[in-house]
Order: sequence, then C-alpha cells, then structure tokens
Amino acid sequence: MSRTSTSDGYVCIEDCVVRLGEHKPEVFDSKNFILTKTFKGLLRQLASVVSVSSFAIILEGPTSAGKTSCVSYLAAVTHNKVIRINNHMHTDVQEYLGSYVPDAVTGKLTFQEGVLVEAVRKGYWVILDELNLAPSEVLEALNRLLDDNRELHIVET
Repeated sequence: MSRTSTSDGYVCIEDCVVRLGEHKPEVFDSKNFILTKTFKGLLRQLASVVSVSSFAIILEGPTSAGKTSCVSYLAAVTHNKVIRINNHMHTDVQEYLGSYVPDAVTGKLTFQEGVLVEAVRKGYWVILDELNLAPSEVLEALNRLLDDNRELHIVET
C-alpha cells in the first residue's frame, strides 16, 4: 500500500490525498491487517470519497467482506478515532443520544451523553454496524444528522 505522510497535515493513501485528523492512534500496528488486492481496492474507493467529502458514507456488502476493517484501517492511518455502534432490534435511542442518570454522589438526575453525541462533539468517525436492524426510532434520531441539516437533535437537552 502506498502511504506517504506529508508535513502539511495530509497523508497519501492509495494515490488519494486525505486530511489528517486530530486523533493519532496510541497503538497502531499495520501488521494486524492483511492488505490483499481486494482490501486495497476497497481502501482506494473509500479514501477517494473521504478525500473529497465530509458527508456520511454507506458501505454495503456481504458479512465479512472487510467493510469495518477498511474503515478502521483508514481511520487509524489518517489519525481519526472511530467508534462502532452495533445495532439490533432492541437498540435503544438512549444508547445513541444519552439519558438522565442519578449522580453517584448527590443522587440528582444528570444528563449523560450517549456515544453518538460524544462522537459528534469530538469529531470521531462512527460505524453504524447492522443499521438495517435498528428500530425506527433510532433511524429517526439519525435522520437529521445524516441529511443536509447535519444536526443532532436531543429532545432532553
């Protein structure tokens, strides 16, 4: 794989120039990835889209095709933190957005942000794994974030 860092905050991935993020991985060993011809092809396609757009990307394909691995690899080499949210029919929107929980010391209810809110605030990449299995209320909560508004609306706050 061709990967060349530049001094101006960019990295070249498979002939695509991608801006470096702010979250350099603490530990990253490229030996954990086998860069097959198929993987490099997927990586090139993904890097070409990431290099020209900051919009959401939908990767579709069979199980174990390398989608999550490719995103994780690209995130690491471009210094972007990535979180993965696994969806299922019992996924609750509160896992994404957060909920009120009692404070351990005072017992007062305080709002604890969900994993998606933290990711949006900190500029993390997010993998919404098996999104097709998520309930409609989760999809509705994601709608404004993934459309042209690019906003995350949290009713509780």
